[in-house]
Amino acid sequence: MLKNPKGERHRNLARTKPGPKPMVPTAAQRRRIMRGIAIGLTLDQLAADIGMPLGSMRRTFDAEIRLGRVRSILENLERLHAAADDGNVSAMKALARMMQTPASEANDDAWADVVDGPNLSKNLDLH
Repeated sequence: MLKNPKGERHRNLARTKPGPKPMVPTAAQRRRIMRGIAIGLTLDQLAADIGMPLGSMRRTFDAEIRLGRVRSILENLERLHAAADDGNVSAMKALARMMQTPASEANDDAWADVVDGPNLSKNLDLH
């Protein structure tokens, strides 16, 4: 029976699993995966880079794989806003370009197919 320094039985003795301990990734590895996902690297490329099997990498870095691109874009957006708040005119212009709706979207009614439906107006007799 395993005992700890106080002489008590080890509580999790029956709950421990055989085999290697799961990998605990460092903050640098998490950032590396997130940045790789953000620029479009494949999971195979990232797994080869950190020297880990693809399945293990998917389990270990699940959040980074799912949210890496979004988080990176939002972090850059925050940096851009901070620079614009400090008076950086280039950052202000970049934000203004990002917030403009393209002319094609401005003229199209995005809800027309939802409200009208594809054949709804054909089936209605308004006379």
